[in-house]
Amino acid sequence: MVSQEREPQLVVLDTIDSTNEEAFRRLAVGRAAAGSLFLAFEQTAGRGRTGAWSSPRGECIALSAVLTASGERTVFFTMIGALAVCDTVASFGLEPVIKWPNDVLVGGAKISGVLADLRAQHPGLVVLGIGLNVRQSRATLDGLGLAHATSLALAGVNVQPLATADRLIEALRRWEATLASSAAAVADAFAERTGLIERRCLLETPSARAEGVLQELTPHAELVLALDSGASAVFKSEHVRQLRAVPATTVTDEHPAFPPETDRLY
Repeated sequence: MVSQEREPQLVVLDTIDSTNEEAFRRLAVGRAAAGSLFLAFEQTAGRGRTGAWSSPRGECIALSAVLTASGERTVFFTMIGALAVCDTVASFGLEPVIKWPNDVLVGGAKISGVLADLRAQHPGLVVLGIGLNVRQSRATLDGLGLAHATSLALAGVNVQPLATADRLIEALRRWEATLASSAAAVADAFAERTGLIERRCLLETPSARAEGVLQELTPHAELVLALDSGASAVFKSEHVRQLRAVPATTVTDEHPAFPPETDRLY
């Protein structure tokens, strides 16, 4: 029988297909546990919400953390990952913004993405993957088809990936501790970093979309949208695939004001 009790560890990898996949491979054979970290400076088949991606050697950070999921919904782990990136990027004097649900932008361009991964074989654990662009040039990103991405270097920050990883890990540990004590604090900080509270937003679910003023992100990870009808609609974060600020408009009949995923109206 393979023991599941292992000391937390930091595994530094020069190159790997995916740090998330490496974490799951090691979990499967008892060589990782809650607290384990996997850091790579090149990823050849990283996972994102929209498919696989690669990262150039020595120019970015790919970090996966094995965390304890003691009842928290997956979305909260995505939140703490994005907040850790924001703290890291802000520590260099930049102004990061979270783009719903799992990207971090600097100057309107993507600098980081976050993916929380739960699998039935490992109940009670989540693997949180974070990719952060550090030293890529404009030519490198364009060559990868990432014309709308940026890096710390392009934002004027000259720093090495390993030093940046130290800051990111420290920030992630802080937010992990915050989540353990207060989901509300995480939700409030995440909402603030989006810059969307009290702004008119377009909210999209897999089946429809709604438009209104975003009132809050609750401690239960629910988005409260004030509709033009005067009612408020509440959406579970898991159902919302896009949330962005828009000018004042009228939602047409083609796009219902409150889709089936709406949990309640009041």
